[in-house]
Amino acid sequence: DLIRAVHTANPIAHDQRTSLRTDSRLREFHMGALEGLRKGTVRTRYPQLHHDTRDPGFDCTDVGGESRALVRYRMLEAMKDIFRRYAQEGTTPMVAVVSHAGAMRVLLQALDIPYRVTHGQWQVVQLSKDQLMSVGSTLPKELR
Repeated sequence: DLIRAVHTANPIAHDQRTSLRTDSRLREFHMGALEGLRKGTVRTRYPQLHHDTRDPGFDCTDVGGESRALVRYRMLEAMKDIFRRYAQEGTTPMVAVVSHAGAMRVLLQALDIPYRVTHGQWQVVQLSKDQLMSVGSTLPKELR
């Protein structure tokens, strides 16, 4: 899944004459046994699961995937680390973060920013360090 995000990010980095940095914490949801299955197949095989990443109860831990809480945690921690890295360097650059719809939706909801993207679209968000650092990122139960 990082390949698609890198493919999208490369033209941005090239246009801005900057290097591209990747962070595996910005990946899409890991769906475990649901990876690659169509929604209809998931509903039939796993009717007990919330199978839509937009659903607040989304959780794939029973089939080897991630919970929404884990995605929220890793996305917030990745973003905080980006801010910390530039703060240590004494710079405040503009940063483009390219990820996937499900994971970005969780991140923006955690930051109380409306998510307005449909398939294949972009959303530009201005985010301050204070806004990001004020959001708690509790270690999810699967990491405790």
